[in-house]
Amino acid sequence: MTPWPPCSERRRVITHEVAPQRPNAPGERARLEEARYLLGDAYLRDGKPQNALGAFQEIVRNHRGGKRMADTLWGMAEAFAQLGSCADAKAALEALVAGHPSSTHVADAKAELKNISQGKGRCQR
Repeated sequence: MTPWPPCSERRRVITHEVAPQRPNAPGERARLEEARYLLGDAYLRDGKPQNALGAFQEIVRNHRGGKRMADTLWGMAEAFAQLGSCADAKAALEALVAGHPSSTHVADAKAELKNISQGKGRCQR
């Protein structure tokens, strides 16, 4: 398995090679959403949850009906949990379960919500 390149290299690739040059052109909104999601995921993998939230929040603001919304909410919940913001993690998980019932993350989100309500799991504050 090839290791991930440093975050700065991933950011350069995403912003210059994946992100669209004309974000309002047909089909470019989906590419921009994907680029923002990949950036947020890269930050999360690098242990930078605050930066990840910035990228994910851009998706929530600008791509509400996009195909990456469920993944974004799952990533936001993870980032909030890493930051110790359990109320926000819970809100992201609840939005995921309510708004995306067919997502592959729903079972895990429900389990994590149960853990949060019992003071267990990754988010214990």
